[in-house]
Amino acid sequence: MSKMIVALLMAPLFAFLAAAAPEQPDPKKAEGEKGTLKVPASFEGKLDANDPVDAVHNQPAKTHKLRLAAGKSYVIDLISSDFDTYMRLEDGAGKQLAEDDDGGQDTHSQIVFSPEKTGDFKVIATRFEEGTGAYALKIEELKYKLAKAQEIPKGGLSIDTKLDNTDPFDQLGGKQRFKLYSLKLEAGKAYTLDMTSNHFDSFLRLMDSRFKVLESDDDGGGNLDARITFRPRENGVFHIIATTLDGELGDFNLRVKEDN
Repeated sequence: MSKMIVALLMAPLFAFLAAAAPEQPDPKKAEGEKGTLKVPASFEGKLDANDPVDAVHNQPAKTHKLRLAAGKSYVIDLISSDFDTYMRLEDGAGKQLAEDDDGGQDTHSQIVFSPEKTGDFKVIATRFEEGTGAYALKIEELKYKLAKAQEIPKGGLSIDTKLDNTDPFDQLGGKQRFKLYSLKLEAGKAYTLDMTSNHFDSFLRLMDSRFKVLESDDDGGGNLDARITFRPRENGVFHIIATTLDGELGDFNLRVKEDN
């Protein structure tokens, strides 16, 4: 049999073997880097001691790609019961945009981010110092049901109400039940926000119109009461999250006044 005939007979076999062979990893691609996650996303992974070391935090890390849209706000949670999580957020060029250790509940990390431009971003999931094991990475758009924005009357705004089991759970922090109030505030004026309760440990969070967290407080008002003092740079609508730090529910008072 001639060499030409043998080559023609063997060609289909070679083509089949090439197609069936496993794809070889690209050595230039960072180990642990995953495909782009679609928001909302929920990813379960495992941090190992031999994972690539994060150049910034100097700990083993996994990298996850995200596609985020301008004009939206996102909450990114890194959760583990095996180790104290630590998380960084970078843009596509590798510039760090945010980092967090315990911004979520207990030792979980949480980042709230509002991109100026639509683009690709990276979440670096790592540990604070020690430990390895399973983790969950969750990304979702930050959304709140808004009411009509209120103006601050001359004598201040005072609201007596209560937190109960009919109130929704917050997406941020300890993810406790909350009430939201939208306020019209004026640039250059100073405002004091007080939340007091005899039933639970008060917690206040102040956000801008895109839900970017501007200020938060636990016991700034003394005892277990929360207080925020704020001077906006621009006129606009701002949102107050009135919630409970310890998970208990009951009556509370929210007061907002303009400082003289």
